[in-house]
Amino acid sequence: MARKHMKRLTALICALVLALSITPISAIALQRDGTVSFKLDTVYSEPDSDVSVTLTLTGEYAANALTVFVDYDHELLEMIGDPVPGEVWDDISAANGLVQTNTVTQGRFGLMAITPNGEFSAQGVLFTLNFHVAADAEIGASIPLVLDVKQFTSYPVGGELTSIPFTQTNGAVVLSTDPQPEPIRFMLDSVYARPDTEVSITLSIEGAAAATALTAFVNYNSELLSLVGEPEVGAVWSDMIDHGGLVQTNTGKPGRFGFIGIVPQGDFCASGSVFTLHFHVSPNAEPGEIITLELEIKQFTYNNLDGSVISIPFNATNGSVTILDAPLPGDVDCNGIVQEADISLLVSYLMNYSPVISPQGMLNADANLDGKVDVLDPAAIWSIIIGG
Repeated sequence: MARKHMKRLTALICALVLALSITPISAIALQRDGTVSFKLDTVYSEPDSDVSVTLTLTGEYAANALTVFVDYDHELLEMIGDPVPGEVWDDISAANGLVQTNTVTQGRFGLMAITPNGEFSAQGVLFTLNFHVAADAEIGASIPLVLDVKQFTSYPVGGELTSIPFTQTNGAVVLSTDPQPEPIRFMLDSVYARPDTEVSITLSIEGAAAATALTAFVNYNSELLSLVGEPEVGAVWSDMIDHGGLVQTNTGKPGRFGFIGIVPQGDFCASGSVFTLHFHVSPNAEPGEIITLELEIKQFTYNNLDGSVISIPFNATNGSVTILDAPLPGDVDCNGIVQEADISLLVSYLMNYSPVISPQGMLNADANLDGKVDVLDPAAIWSIIIGG
């Protein structure tokens, strides 16, 4: 029987090696952005006109409950009619779910959904809100739309209540007489780590705009994360310096890292990394815990020579560190047992057949404990099976 299993494993590994020799792949990092993303539109409108704002949800998940709010300035925006359901809302209904909305409080729209006897997992539009923009709204103003996801959980029958990792991106209604491009996007990483290890979080900019000033803060739980060393300089920071800019950072307050950059005699327009922060995760962090890192952009502007200041439209995505359990080498499917199914799953993954492997599974997949997941690990899993 062992010889039969060895032949099967040998065939799998030979196929993998052949595939990798034809199409080389890079080393697979253990940190994956496996979170779900909630994103509100940033749209452009004229005063005294109607505008639609959509909330989308992307990423793989299986949920049983969701509570979400959208906050807006009710003096400048007035909701028109009922929200328009999207694919996610329809999927909740198809799973015999209950959906309740609340528009009683001015300036705050709420939606609560629960599927007691099933789950929903659709990607796409959750809902679209229609607004009328006040006639006295000023051209050039940006009306914030703040997204507040209160609950996003899995609660299977007979199982445990589990929070699903997610990020959220706020939106805005920008008042303009001309169509505008997409706003600049600021993004903090969402990564995975174990207690008592180090982890890196990068703030990056997506999209290019000429700017002269940027002030950003990263807020974090100082009881669970502690800064290690100095921030690592990124492409945007370097571009500021190259254009004669001044950069200052502040780490004096626990749980808050500050960055300010200004280019007095020109502008910067680089996209990519602004900086990377290195943290040590507390040994007291618990597996399954999600440590949120809140991104706060205080100033992103272009200062004209005549003294006027133009705010540049942007949205910001928070990041998180999701705490993983101690690894069980070889348990790729995380069922508590190391077996041949784990080899098959990992080989399929390495051959780009795209099976879903959880972050904990990726940690467990490093069966030879060399810090990466590659073609050597299926053989190491087999050694664990026949040796155990």
